[in-house]
Amino acid sequence: MSEPLRTKRQSRLRAAGLHLSLTAMLALVCAALVFLLWYPSPLQSIAGGLELFGLVVGIDLLLGPLLTLLVFDMSKPKRMLVLDLSVIVTLQLAALAYGLLTVCEARPVALAFEGERFRLVTAVAVYEQELPLAPLGLRKLSLTGPRLVRAEITSDQDQKFDAVMMALNGFVLGTRPRYWREWDDRASRSVQHHLRSFDPNKDAACLKAPDFTAALAATGLTLSQLGYLPLLARSEGWIVLLDRARGMPVGYTRFTCQF
Repeated sequence: MSEPLRTKRQSRLRAAGLHLSLTAMLALVCAALVFLLWYPSPLQSIAGGLELFGLVVGIDLLLGPLLTLLVFDMSKPKRMLVLDLSVIVTLQLAALAYGLLTVCEARPVALAFEGERFRLVTAVAVYEQELPLAPLGLRKLSLTGPRLVRAEITSDQDQKFDAVMMALNGFVLGTRPRYWREWDDRASRSVQHHLRSFDPNKDAACLKAPDFTAALAATGLTLSQLGYLPLLARSEGWIVLLDRARGMPVGYTRFTCQF
């Protein structure tokens, strides 16, 4: 390889490497936003945020540096080189912004108790036209993890018919803000009434699984002090761990023994 070609190749590699480093720093900032605010642990696994973010950042990490590697040439006029790099950065930032918007729309905004189960409700699943009908404190979708709500429908026949028809269109009870209620003693009592129990004999394999033992330790409670209810979310096989004494959620874990 001639010296000019070797020098040209090295300059392209340095430019692409610098671009990759800057992109990685930006990705770390975005990761902090996504996983500390929108998808607090372990919701990134339950709601699929980890996969979405990985796809967005993976494409973005490759897109910019690869294009820089292809077009960077110090022999170009400075104005043209600056224009090329500006177009690449603009495309990369646009792709990142679109990806982050997608991740934001898929973020969990409510943990809705629906009577015998919980539903992890994402922003895109909410029937937003009904937000003005929600209790005052629940009219804005959370940006810092899901809010605990009770989804309740009255005995009114018109409301029941409406709930059925909307469910057929994809808007089930937990996604309807008009039926959200602030968490209260009534919700806790209802949870206590519907709690499922762990069976140390029948569920022995699941109770010894690393995910479950870690989640149990994080609650600070014993197995006898806990119950659970199924969790409907993007990922299957998850449950909500609940404090029997208070009827309050205290954690999440994978658990497939009784499904």
